[in-house]
Amino acid sequence: MTDTDWEHTKHELEEAQHSLEHIAVDTFCVGIENACHYLNQAAEGLANAAYLVAQAAEVVDWIGSALRWIGHVVPGVGLLGDAVHKVGEVSQEKALEAGFHAIGIGAHSMELAAVGWDARTAGHVTEEMFHRAYKIGNEVYHTGSSVLSVLFD
Repeated sequence: MTDTDWEHTKHELEEAQHSLEHIAVDTFCVGIENACHYLNQAAEGLANAAYLVAQAAEVVDWIGSALRWIGHVVPGVGLLGDAVHKVGEVSQEKALEAGFHAIGIGAHSMELAAVGWDARTAGHVTEEMFHRAYKIGNEVYHTGSSVLSVLFD
């Protein structure tokens, strides 16, 4: 192989490496964009669930108030009204906490989008970017698990 052939081969390898880096960045960014989309959908769904729990808690609270008023007429029903009212208050607290978790998932989505933006801006994907995306994924997992425990405990 002559020096010019070697230079030509070396140049083609550099071009191929450059093309592969662009493909890697594009693939990484598309994956990040899809993940952000689904995180935003999850946050919206969680916010809707929190709203429904809050509405149900308000209805339970109304039933508790009604039972308390009936308790003025029928002895013992007031205690049941107090218990139902307490259930309504606990449900409202759960709804509020689930709403905060929804905000947290939305924040994770924004943080993940920043990782994708960094990769797009830099023109290559670093190991640190993969670690950041992995860390955010773990935080989303733990946030989702805590939401389930809040709503269903």
